[in-house]
Amino acid sequence: MQMHLIPEHIDGEEPCVRCILHPMMYSESKQKFRREALLPPPNRNDVSLLRLNYTTIDFCAEHGKSIAKENVHYVGLVSITRNDVLSVNREQKDCVSADIVYGPMHQDKYVLDRPVYVDDPSVDLPMHADLKYNKALEAGEVRTLMRLYADKLMKKIRIISMP
Repeated sequence: MQMHLIPEHIDGEEPCVRCILHPMMYSESKQKFRREALLPPPNRNDVSLLRLNYTTIDFCAEHGKSIAKENVHYVGLVSITRNDVLSVNREQKDCVSADIVYGPMHQDKYVLDRPVYVDDPSVDLPMHADLKYNKALEAGEVRTLMRLYADKLMKKIRIISMP
């Protein structure tokens, strides 16, 4: 069996998938995605994505279901590309910017010290990437500029699947 190396460079048109959870990222009453789907949690600057070129829609959906918790359930998948993010960076005239970066993970830790292959049994999420913001905001810090940035990004997402 031939193993395929996951490249560190993420092409501009490569689809990256975000698993959408309700109620944090989707309003069922309004049938609308929330900008929180593309905002990092407090004290962090990263939003988890899966690189679709190195996995399947079915895997992404199962992963979304696996991260759901009590009172939080999986509702679907959306995608965004690096070019989408970079175009918002060009539109945005303030200090907030982001990029999609390589970030394979195993047991919630990055695996960046060696090449990672699609079928690597020692890596849980070889296809993992991050929407990485240029800074993290501390809990309680006003997130207005990040919210405005995420609002613009939300206009770029593409729906892959919704149950």
